[in-house]
Amino acid sequence: MFTMNLFRTGHLRRREPVGSPCPSPHPHRSVAASRGRGGALHRRRSSNGRVARRGVAVLLGVALASSGCGITTTASNAATQLTAAINDAAIRLQAQTANVTTVLDKLEADIAGIDGELASVIRNELTDLTTRAVAAVGEEFRCNVDFVGQRVSDGLQELLDRVQGRETPLRPTFCDVTPKSIDLTLEPERRNTVSISGFNFDTESPKVRVFQMIEGNALEVTQHMSRQTHYHMMLDLGGSSPAEGIQVNEKTTSIIVRWGDNEITQIPVIQRPPLPSCVRSEFTHAPGTFTYMPPFTGRGDREFFGKVDVTVQVSLEVYQDHVDTRVRMHAEQYDDDHSTASGEVVYPVWTAPTGQRILGVKGPLVDTEVKYRDNDWEDDTFGATGIVASYVIRAEGPREDAGTWAQVSATYNPLRIEMISTENCQ
Repeated sequence: MFTMNLFRTGHLRRREPVGSPCPSPHPHRSVAASRGRGGALHRRRSSNGRVARRGVAVLLGVALASSGCGITTTASNAATQLTAAINDAAIRLQAQTANVTTVLDKLEADIAGIDGELASVIRNELTDLTTRAVAAVGEEFRCNVDFVGQRVSDGLQELLDRVQGRETPLRPTFCDVTPKSIDLTLEPERRNTVSISGFNFDTESPKVRVFQMIEGNALEVTQHMSRQTHYHMMLDLGGSSPAEGIQVNEKTTSIIVRWGDNEITQIPVIQRPPLPSCVRSEFTHAPGTFTYMPPFTGRGDREFFGKVDVTVQVSLEVYQDHVDTRVRMHAEQYDDDHSTASGEVVYPVWTAPTGQRILGVKGPLVDTEVKYRDNDWEDDTFGATGIVASYVIRAEGPREDAGTWAQVSATYNPLRIEMISTENCQ
């Protein structure tokens, strides 16, 4: 428990005889000017109360200097009564059961009957302090009553400091941050704002500033701080660019809020756990047999008459998520009207499972070309050439050949497909 005692022994002097020499506490300012200045300050008091606080310092400084320099004992008595009332309020705030608004209401009632301009200025200051305290215990405020009571007590102490000539800026104080940390394991839309509660966020000298710590370097991001009230402000972590919000990523270690050179609060960033290495694997797939009949090109009468040149070739086409095969066949009568069947077709061979990416297929991707001349109606069989285990080719037949008979059937060797996992790995 502490008592904020404004007046020390010897601050109040006996009234000196009229005309006795008395140095002014402000040698370049008359008492009347001080009073007039205080009155003007009182009438034009700013929203945060700084102007009025300077008025208090001037008025009480004059009142304490002497009762014989144009100031009556009424001013001295008012200062004594004000000091006693403020100290009593400070003591009450230390009680565990103290209600902040009740204490401030009693203080307001205690000084209501005190006359003089000095009392008027202090009443004005008290109104400002009360307004802040009442707002702070509002529905959206996340600080407890003990915190508010301490801040009100500090506010009274700051007022008395100014009265004694010590200019003390309003110090912002934080009591709650929501969320307590920025968790990068959550989806961005679930961590796009930080709400900060406290007191005196509207202090101007120095201002509250926000910094993003990136690999040990501080990047100022104050532009993404919005202050709703003097006790509540928000940090915007949304958007897709630095112009839209604070871009918190794996290089960010924390968000720091500073007041001058003082670090007020630090919001840690929880990084995602390091991902395991992506796993390589090999899968063997047997495509089976693909049969292709090339179309008639329109050249000739479709009949080969036992005189046909045949060319067959297959190849593999490898993509990240699937493998295809291309089968090409050309059959042409080598004399007479050159009846021709020719074309190519693409068949799907294999599709990679979800979470896997194809790196390649072991072995050749283009098979050896099969090329021969067919002079009979029998099917022709060819052995392994690389991709294919065997071919069965027919060209000459008992009916029109081009587009209705000539075809190839290719039975593939098993394919050895190399893959790598793509989900939750690096």
